[in-house]
Formats: sequence, structure tokens, C-alpha cells
Amino acid sequence: MLPAVLTGVLMAAMVASCAEEECDKGYRPDDCIPTAPGEGIVRVDLTINVLNPRVPLTLYRGTIEQNNVVLTDTLDVTFAEYRVPNGYYAVAARYRSLMGSDTVTIVSVDGSTLQAESAEYCDGSCWREGYVTLDAMLY
Repeated sequence: MLPAVLTGVLMAAMVASCAEEECDKGYRPDDCIPTAPGEGIVRVDLTINVLNPRVPLTLYRGTIEQNNVVLTDTLDVTFAEYRVPNGYYAVAARYRSLMGSDTVTIVSVDGSTLQAESAEYCDGSCWREGYVTLDAMLY
């Protein structure tokens, strides 16, 4: 009888220890977003200077060659942020530059994928909206 009781106690202890697995990931914060957001922020960085006090830009969903224009804008500040659905985005910014005595147009382009990001916690996943910076500066 005693071995059977000891076996029962040992099994109960093993089940309890399995149910209480240790987790070193912490717990979800109060501002946790439990599902993946479908949109995020695309930031476009620009160069503003004497020749380019206002810079026209075009934001595309997909590659520039696909020509799916999301918006056009002309900025007099060094960056702008746009809330858009997740996906691949490209930007083209048009600058004036001097080459000798001629004024030429230089187009600065960049592209990247905007996607939500997740983090795992002991009690589930949390999502954060995507944020991507497109560098259309003139160097």
C-alpha cells in the first residue's frame, strides 16, 4: 500500500510541475495589441537646402515601375510620416542640383516593406504596428 501511495504522490507532483512551466518572457503589457495591425507608418526622409527649399515626392505602393501611386506631396521639412496599409512601398524625391553652369534634376529613390511586428510573452503574443523609414535624402 505504501509504494502505491508514494507513486500517486510522485505522479501528482510531476503533473503539477508540468502545468507550472517556468516562463522567462514576462507577461503582456497593458497596451498589448492581440492581433496584427493591418497598417503602419512610412516615414520619408528628405534633404532641404538652398537649391531645394521644397521637395516634390511620390509615394508608390509596390515598386516605382509598377506605378501604383499612393500620394504625391511637396515638402519644406526634412521628413514626413504617412499612415498606410502594410506592404511594400517606394518613394521618389526630385531634387535640383548644379552641374557646372547647368541645373539638373536628380531623383532619389528608396523602398522597403512595412509590416507589423510581434513579440511573444508567457500569456500570448502582442503586436506592434509597422514603422519603416525610406531614405530619399540627397547626398
